[in-house]
Amino acid sequence: MEKRDRTANRYFCLLQASMFCNMAVYSGFFSVILGRLGFDSSMIAQTATVISVCSMLCTPVLGRLCDRLRITRSLFLAAAVLAPVSLYFILHSTSFFGTLFWSAVFVSFCLRSQIMNAGWIAALNSTGYHLSFAVSRGMGSLSFALGSILIGVVMDRVGLEFLPLLVVVFSALMALAVLLLPPQPDIPAQSGTGSTAEGLKVLSRNRGYMVLVLCSFLYTIPNHAFATFFPVYFEEQGGSSSLLGVAMFIMAVSEVPVMLGYGRLEKRFGADRLMVVSLLTYGVKSLLVTCFRSPLVICACMPLQAFALGLGIPTCQRLIAQLIEPAYSSTAQTTWSAASEGLGGIFSSLLCTFLVNVMDMKGLLRFTALFSLTGTVIYVVYLKKRTAHTGKEAGIVR
Repeated sequence: MEKRDRTANRYFCLLQASMFCNMAVYSGFFSVILGRLGFDSSMIAQTATVISVCSMLCTPVLGRLCDRLRITRSLFLAAAVLAPVSLYFILHSTSFFGTLFWSAVFVSFCLRSQIMNAGWIAALNSTGYHLSFAVSRGMGSLSFALGSILIGVVMDRVGLEFLPLLVVVFSALMALAVLLLPPQPDIPAQSGTGSTAEGLKVLSRNRGYMVLVLCSFLYTIPNHAFATFFPVYFEEQGGSSSLLGVAMFIMAVSEVPVMLGYGRLEKRFGADRLMVVSLLTYGVKSLLVTCFRSPLVICACMPLQAFALGLGIPTCQRLIAQLIEPAYSSTAQTTWSAASEGLGGIFSSLLCTFLVNVMDMKGLLRFTALFSLTGTVIYVVYLKKRTAHTGKEAGIVR
């Protein structure tokens, strides 16, 4: 049993590591790539909006396909094939709309499919496996860090044309991992028929899940704005693509020890407290980087990512797994991603489309940080009300 778990954990680590090398192309450098293709800030924001809409629509569909048809492996293999193809056409499209289309394919299907890992692991764990999402996700962060360094060097020394070849290598490793993993199990629903409508009812009636979605939506706004415009802000302060790769490396590698040690952190503090810390840090990170003009000092602020995304991703996966029954594991994870990160990304893109015309990058990052700080307050209030309600019920029982 332990050997089976170790083997599956290794393959999930390989899957996350290879996929997050592809993620590094988007998260760290996509706005720079679009800028070199001739896009201005407004066009970059419009592209981000289209991508967010497509991601929101695509992600829950992928989750339902996984739960109902158990085709998680096939979807990952399709993503591995489409990733280098779509990036190639992004770089060679002759029209703005062509770039929009292939950007949507690259991000909403090839990259956003990574959330299916969470549902796959939760479903396997419900059948007797003991797999750690946080550990495999930590390997994803480590590969993101190393990949960011490599991509930055390639862009400075070779140019954009070599990126699709890198993505071919990353995607081949991803496909290998997927083929070696155990299939997603067939788990009958305990609530209702297991249909899409029934699954959405189960999710919408769970107060804790809905609060988690709302707060995740609020932290997505500064996170999405940071991912889209931090590279632009960094270059405005005099940072090169290579140094941007270093910043992305520091940011991503700082997540690794937190994710690898997540199990101990959760036992010590509880997932709810970790969620509060994550929400708070998303806002603080965006505020702090705008206090400095030196690219080197800005790089020194990047480890805050450990307490933002480094805590937030495994914490949300853990809370959802606790709140929602296994039959809806992929649906719950992908719906959370679509409703929070998808809608949050759309709202953030639309907001930033307006903000880039009325303020500079510093003001944009500071303003969007306020949303995550608001989410912190909401989650703390929810926890206090839940504790008070639990205390009343315990008093009644006594």
